Amino acid sequence: MRVELTGRHITISPGLRNLVDRKLGKVRRVLNDAGMSAAVVVTKEKVNNVVEVTLHARGERFLHAVAKATSWETAMTNVVAKVMHQTEKVKGKWQERKRRGEAARSVKTPRAARKAVSRKAAPVTGGVPGSERRSLEQATTAARGATRRAAKAQR
Repeated sequence: MRVELTGRHITISPGLRNLVDRKLGKVRRVLNDAGMSAAVVVTKEKVNNVVEVTLHARGERFLHAVAKATSWETAMTNVVAKVMHQTEKVKGKWQERKRRGEAARSVKTPRAARKAVSRKAAPVTGGVPGSERRSLEQATTAARGATRRAAKAQR
């Protein structure tokens, strides 16, 4: 994951850069290859240190969090906790989508599939259950075939 670090009213020290890389390592491990890039903006105000993180994940997902604290360590920890919460939610959605399968992903069901489902669900008139009806249909089809073959043999 590519990390872009920007400092406003502050120069980026190697220690601060190391802190950002170390804290974003957690998010990197959770997202694996889904994390494309992260833009981190650190700002020094009068009393507070502000850290903003915008993380670009696969599927045009943008995770954004802002945290303020008196120390850089605390601000970075808080912002990573917020991003991790968003990450878990997004990752859960991705996994749930995988579990449901291909049929659940389509917005509309094709007309032929709707008809097939409605035929299966429709009650059978005549009082014969579905499995018995199929076996009766197979038996009558086999009997018709036998009579046709017998008729051809006589000709």
